[in-house]
Amino acid sequence: MTIQKNERQEQQDIKMYLGDKYYSFYTKSNKIRSWNLSGLFFGMFWLAYRKRYLLVSIFICIDVLVSFLFRNHLLYWLVFAILMHFYIGKSGNLLYIAATKKHIKQIRIKYSHLHSKEINPIITKIGRPSWIPTIPLLIYFVVFHTYIFSYEIETMLQSLF
Repeated sequence: MTIQKNERQEQQDIKMYLGDKYYSFYTKSNKIRSWNLSGLFFGMFWLAYRKRYLLVSIFICIDVLVSFLFRNHLLYWLVFAILMHFYIGKSGNLLYIAATKKHIKQIRIKYSHLHSKEINPIITKIGRPSWIPTIPLLIYFVVFHTYIFSYEIETMLQSLF
């Protein structure tokens, strides 16, 4: 009985955390959707928008490594980027929901002295996505990749003109 109650509470917390986008992550039967189109098209930017900073940091480290490995091979890096987007699109919901459950548990522990009705607005507020983290990511992406692939970009532009 308490297991069912805990599962129900967890699902309600997830609904509060995700807000209106709950059904972007879950089917009507409460199963995690297998694909996330926003994750597929926007990759790390979607993760940053959803405040998954650890995952973004991991992907940035991988991106830096791959960018240096394929410094003179822009095409290889593009293949990597496409594969990374497919990975985030396919696994994004699983990664996001797992991190969401962990985050909700941390919130419940931190605010255990409060009544459930007082914790609910906190969960809702903390779960809200934000565009602000995408700005430094965009700056990193443009500046770093322009620097790394400047020779390739210059060569392409010269061949066009």
